[in-house]
Amino acid sequence: RVEVRVLNRRGGMQTAFTIKEFRDLTKMTGEDMGINIKKEDIEKSMNEESLTELDKSRPLKRLWKLLSSVSSSPTRGKLANLSIEYFLNPYGYTVSPSTHAVTSVKCRVTELEGSPGHQKPKDTDEEVEVETDLVIWSTGYKGEAIEGLEGYFDEGVYRCEGGRVGV
Repeated sequence: RVEVRVLNRRGGMQTAFTIKEFRDLTKMTGEDMGINIKKEDIEKSMNEESLTELDKSRPLKRLWKLLSSVSSSPTRGKLANLSIEYFLNPYGYTVSPSTHAVTSVKCRVTELEGSPGHQKPKDTDEEVEVETDLVIWSTGYKGEAIEGLEGYFDEGVYRCEGGRVGV
Protein backbone atom coordinates (compact mmCIF):
# COMPACT_ATOMS: atom_id res chain seq x y z
CA ARG A 1 0.00 0.00 0.00
CA VAL A 2 1.19 3.54 -0.79
CA GLU A 3 1.24 5.98 2.14
CA VAL A 4 1.63 9.66 1.21
CA ARG A 5 2.18 12.21 3.97
CA VAL A 6 2.05 15.92 3.13
CA LEU A 7 3.81 17.96 5.82
CA ASN A 8 2.87 21.61 6.30
CA ARG A 9 4.67 24.15 8.47
CA ARG A 10 1.52 26.16 9.21
CA GLY A 11 -2.05 25.28 10.15
CA GLY A 12 -5.11 24.28 8.18
CA MET A 13 -6.40 27.84 7.85
CA GLN A 14 -3.18 28.75 6.01
CA THR A 15 -3.54 25.89 3.52
CA ALA A 16 -2.52 26.97 0.03
CA PHE A 17 -4.74 24.63 -2.00
CA THR A 18 -8.16 25.76 -3.21
CA ILE A 19 -11.55 24.36 -2.25
CA LYS A 20 -11.84 22.86 -5.75
CA GLU A 21 -8.46 21.12 -5.49
CA PHE A 22 -9.26 19.68 -2.09
CA ARG A 23 -12.82 18.69 -3.04
CA ASP A 24 -11.40 16.82 -6.06
CA LEU A 25 -9.06 14.95 -3.69
CA THR A 26 -11.96 13.94 -1.46
CA LYS A 27 -13.88 12.65 -4.50
CA MET A 28 -11.01 10.22 -5.16
CA THR A 29 -11.47 8.54 -1.78
CA GLY A 30 -13.27 5.27 -1.48
CA GLU A 31 -12.39 1.62 -1.18
CA ASP A 32 -8.97 2.04 -2.84
CA MET A 33 -7.85 5.45 -1.53
CA GLY A 34 -8.22 7.06 1.89
CA ILE A 35 -7.59 10.56 3.18
CA ASN A 36 -6.89 11.76 6.71
CA ILE A 37 -6.27 14.99 8.60
CA LYS A 38 -5.55 14.74 12.33
CA LYS A 39 -8.29 16.23 14.52
CA GLU A 40 -5.65 17.72 16.82
CA ASP A 41 -4.14 19.61 13.85
CA ILE A 42 -7.56 21.07 13.04
CA GLU A 43 -8.09 22.06 16.68
CA LYS A 44 -4.62 23.65 16.91
CA SER A 45 -5.38 25.59 13.71
CA MET A 46 -8.28 27.37 15.39
CA ASN A 47 -6.37 30.07 17.26
CA GLU A 48 -7.91 33.54 17.69
CA GLU A 49 -6.03 35.03 14.72
CA SER A 50 -7.07 32.16 12.42
CA LEU A 51 -10.71 32.52 13.48
CA THR A 52 -10.51 36.21 12.56
CA GLU A 53 -9.16 35.21 9.11
CA LEU A 54 -12.00 32.71 8.76
CA ASP A 55 -14.68 35.33 9.58
CA LYS A 56 -13.43 37.56 6.75
CA SER A 57 -13.31 35.00 3.93
CA ARG A 58 -16.22 33.04 2.47
CA PRO A 59 -13.92 30.77 0.36
CA LEU A 60 -11.83 30.00 3.45
CA LYS A 61 -15.00 29.14 5.39
CA ARG A 62 -15.99 26.64 2.69
CA LEU A 63 -12.51 25.09 2.60
CA TRP A 64 -12.38 24.97 6.41
CA LYS A 65 -15.72 23.16 6.55
CA LEU A 66 -14.41 20.52 4.13
CA LEU A 67 -11.07 20.13 5.99
CA SER A 68 -12.96 19.73 9.26
CA SER A 69 -15.30 17.11 7.80
CA VAL A 70 -12.34 15.06 6.56
CA SER A 71 -10.72 15.20 10.01
CA SER A 72 -14.00 14.04 11.57
CA SER A 73 -14.28 10.98 9.32
CA PRO A 74 -10.86 9.71 8.19
CA THR A 75 -10.81 6.90 5.66
CA ARG A 76 -8.32 4.10 4.87
CA GLY A 77 -7.89 2.76 1.37
CA LYS A 78 -6.75 -0.67 0.23
CA LEU A 79 -4.19 0.75 -2.21
CA ALA A 80 -3.29 4.27 -1.03
CA ASN A 81 -3.67 6.71 1.83
CA LEU A 82 -3.06 10.45 1.91
CA SER A 83 -2.38 12.14 5.25
CA ILE A 84 -2.23 15.92 5.40
CA GLU A 85 -0.28 16.94 8.50
CA TYR A 86 0.11 20.44 9.88
CA PHE A 87 2.56 22.21 12.20
CA LEU A 88 5.67 20.26 11.11
CA ASN A 89 8.81 22.01 9.89
CA PRO A 90 11.27 19.60 8.23
CA TYR A 91 14.88 20.40 9.08
CA GLY A 92 16.85 17.23 8.35
CA TYR A 93 16.90 13.64 7.17
CA THR A 94 18.14 10.36 8.51
CA VAL A 95 20.01 8.50 5.78
CA SER A 96 20.89 4.81 5.77
CA PRO A 97 24.70 4.45 5.75
CA SER A 98 24.51 1.26 3.69
CA THR A 99 21.99 2.28 1.01
CA HIS A 100 22.24 6.09 1.17
CA ALA A 101 18.43 6.14 1.12
CA VAL A 102 16.42 8.51 3.28
CA THR A 103 14.75 6.61 6.13
CA SER A 104 13.08 9.48 7.97
CA VAL A 105 12.45 13.22 7.97
CA LYS A 106 13.29 15.15 11.15
CA CYS A 107 10.71 17.84 11.95
CA ARG A 108 10.29 20.55 14.53
CA VAL A 109 6.72 21.03 15.71
CA THR A 110 5.55 24.58 15.02
CA GLU A 111 3.00 27.01 16.35
CA LEU A 112 1.61 30.12 14.72
CA GLU A 113 2.49 33.67 15.67
CA GLY A 114 1.47 36.99 14.18
CA SER A 115 -1.63 38.97 13.36
CA PRO A 116 -4.57 37.70 11.27
CA GLY A 117 -3.50 37.26 7.65
CA HIS A 118 0.18 37.45 8.61
CA GLN A 119 0.71 34.37 10.77
CA LYS A 120 4.04 32.64 10.44
CA PRO A 121 5.19 29.28 11.80
CA LYS A 122 7.51 29.38 14.79
CA ASP A 123 9.49 26.31 15.80
CA THR A 124 8.87 24.91 19.28
CA ASP A 125 11.27 22.73 21.28
CA GLU A 126 9.29 19.60 20.34
CA GLU A 127 10.64 17.38 17.56
CA VAL A 128 9.24 14.38 15.71
CA GLU A 129 10.68 11.99 13.16
CA VAL A 130 8.53 10.87 10.23
CA GLU A 131 9.56 7.50 8.78
CA THR A 132 9.74 7.40 4.99
CA ASP A 133 11.53 5.86 2.05
CA LEU A 134 10.97 8.74 -0.39
CA VAL A 135 10.98 12.51 0.05
CA ILE A 136 9.58 14.97 -2.46
CA TRP A 137 10.31 18.53 -1.44
CA SER A 138 7.83 21.07 -2.79
CA THR A 139 7.51 24.61 -1.46
CA GLY A 140 7.26 27.01 -4.36
CA TYR A 141 10.38 28.75 -3.11
CA LYS A 142 14.03 27.87 -3.41
CA GLY A 143 15.03 25.60 -0.57
CA GLU A 144 17.58 25.93 2.17
CA ALA A 145 20.31 23.39 2.86
CA ILE A 146 19.21 20.69 5.29
CA GLU A 147 21.46 19.50 8.10
CA GLY A 148 23.50 16.51 6.97
CA LEU A 149 22.99 17.12 3.25
CA GLU A 150 24.69 20.51 2.78
CA GLY A 151 27.36 19.07 0.48
CA TYR A 152 24.77 18.06 -2.13
CA PHE A 153 23.03 21.45 -2.23
CA ASP A 154 23.66 24.01 -4.98
CA GLU A 155 21.74 27.27 -5.56
CA GLY A 156 18.58 26.20 -3.73
CA VAL A 157 18.36 22.72 -5.28
CA TYR A 158 19.66 19.28 -4.31
CA ARG A 159 21.60 17.25 -6.89
CA CYS A 160 19.63 14.20 -7.86
CA GLU A 161 20.99 10.83 -9.02
CA GLY A 162 18.62 8.03 -9.92
CA GLY A 163 15.68 9.71 -8.18
CA ARG A 164 17.58 10.27 -4.92
CA VAL A 165 19.73 13.01 -3.46
CA GLY A 166 23.15 12.47 -5.01
CA VAL A 167 25.74 11.31 -2.49
